[in-house]
Amino acid sequence: MSVSSPTKKQKKQNAADQALLDARAAQYSVEVPESQLLLCGVIASFLPTYVAYAYFDVSWTSILNFPLFIIVSALTAYMLQKAYGVMFSTEFLKRQRHYGETKTDADAKLLRALRGQVALSYTLFLVNALFVGLCSVLQLYILRQLESRTSYGISPLSA
Repeated sequence: MSVSSPTKKQKKQNAADQALLDARAAQYSVEVPESQLLLCGVIASFLPTYVAYAYFDVSWTSILNFPLFIIVSALTAYMLQKAYGVMFSTEFLKRQRHYGETKTDADAKLLRALRGQVALSYTLFLVNALFVGLCSVLQLYILRQLESRTSYGISPLSA
């Protein structure tokens, strides 16, 4: 009972099958622009910082407050980046079709790029709108009775 080794024809067929499988898997891979999403998260994390500084008069120049501002802003930016990445992947794959809509590869690449732009725009709009809304409600209404540094620390991390 010996196992015969694959012939050249079988090896060629296996390589062709693997190439086809890799091409199909690559169609459903999503390249998430992590650095740009982190930049958007950093920009969005300034809202609760501004509210704490302007509305609650929490000075960022204080030795006790400066680390709080840095830590909360960094954690908020990181969590927003992760939310952007997950939602972008989901939205992009939701718009991806399982059948060929175009006749040429150039059109397919253009259509994929346009779907990526639409998914990214929708993601940034929805996540930022939810973040701004929740953070504002938490910081300005629900948690305003708490000490101002506590309110600043809880509201962006909860939103």
